[in-house]
Amino acid sequence: MACRTPKELFDLVLSDYESYLEIQRTKGRRNVTEEDKNEIAALCQSRLERWEKGNAR
Repeated sequence: MACRTPKELFDLVLSDYESYLEIQRTKGRRNVTEEDKNEIAALCQSRLERWEKGNAR
């Protein structure tokens, strides 16, 4: 997949990071729980905010 903008690239990387966190939390041995989803969403939101802060114009 070719990313046309830095934001597209960031979104792709963030999606992969979310998948990584799901596997890390569950060890691939159980389904993702609501608690897992909430914690992963918080981590991803934190990354997004840091990226947006660093790319503010």
